[in-house]
Amino acid sequence: MTLWLLLAACGLSPEAIVTGIGSDNPAVRQDMVTVARQVDDPEVLAALHGALADASPTIRRRAVESLSELAQPDSVEPLLPLLQDPDERVRRAAVEALGRIADPRAVEPLVTYVRDQRGGAVPLDALWALGAIGDPAALGLLAELREDPDPYVAWNACQALREIGDGEVSETPAPPAGEQAAPAEAPSDGEDVPEPADDPDEDEASEDDAPEAVVPWPGAAPAQEEEQPEKPPPKKVSWPGMGG
Repeated sequence: MTLWLLLAACGLSPEAIVTGIGSDNPAVRQDMVTVARQVDDPEVLAALHGALADASPTIRRRAVESLSELAQPDSVEPLLPLLQDPDERVRRAAVEALGRIADPRAVEPLVTYVRDQRGGAVPLDALWALGAIGDPAALGLLAELREDPDPYVAWNACQALREIGDGEVSETPAPPAGEQAAPAEAPSDGEDVPEPADDPDEDEASEDDAPEAVVPWPGAAPAQEEEQPEKPPPKKVSWPGMGG
């Protein structure tokens, strides 16, 4: 931990942070854009916006991460150009920040960002961001990607449609072989659960042949259930509320 971070632990003023962000020393600038995420101050926010043009990709990325933590709508416009940043880590940090801020102004640029990369790997984090923003302007793109041959793309597109509230997504695409799909939700209280139909070809077992029910002792660990398939893990980004 550098001297600047030690000072930050003691509580730097917004003025000191702004001064540090404008320092000629790259190490000081890097520390200060990181500390800035702890301070909700208009001058600090403006200094972070200025740091998005820093020559160092590490400082740009740290500034984006701080803006993501602060999640201020005023940061949307300064963040949009970073979708074209030459550094991939900066671009991905900008996508995540825009998703966390969740301002509809970011939808069209994010849609363009995804379409520009359709020839290669579709950025799954951008699909998450579109779902997190929840604006219907993204429905056209997401409906296309729902049919994508890549199961990861199709699955994330469906999740984004569900977040937006498309209402037409009846099924989540099957995950790749060997991967896990999301477990079915338990029925709500009072909901009727249909009984499975009897199989006429199956011999009926007598009551004497039925296995004894296993009653766990109070405080005992629950019996291990058969492993169920779960959703395919996104390649980069976790969906809010869907694990880690």
